[in-house]
Amino acid sequence: MAAANTLLQWVNASGIAGSERPFRAQAIRPVPPNDPQPDANPAPLGQGVEIYTPDTVTDTVKAIAQRIIQLCTSDDNLSLAILVRDHRQGRFISQLLSDPETLGVDILTTGLRVLDVGAHSRQTHVPSEVLAILRFIAPPPFPRSPQRNPASFGEAPAAAPQT
Repeated sequence: MAAANTLLQWVNASGIAGSERPFRAQAIRPVPPNDPQPDANPAPLGQGVEIYTPDTVTDTVKAIAQRIIQLCTSDDNLSLAILVRDHRQGRFISQLLSDPETLGVDILTTGLRVLDVGAHSRQTHVPSEVLAILRFIAPPPFPRSPQRNPASFGEAPAAAPQT
């Protein structure tokens, strides 16, 4: 965690991306000791932080897949996460991990599942888009207008209109 937080701070302060900050200010922290998850703060695997420098992005994902297979072969109960900068990177990695012909490594035959968390958040926009269409069809003055419940669409409630 310390290495990840240090790297994040360094990248943001380095100016490597010009005037844009590559990451929002954040810190990875241990799960609180009273958390109900079993083994919520596990010990590092292997050497802890591992640094590799493959030639291409596909080679990088292939190396990640090979390391995942090594780690999961030694521990059937292991769960892993690949942290990415944005949804596009997550989608790209998820697609490669799910395509053994392109990647040259098949993690799916091990019984592992690839869960693209970003795919779930992309799908949550659909209900709010449907609501917008319904509200357009039945504008608010109309008595049968669908009522908006922001909580059901994963949004924060809007401020009350000023009259």
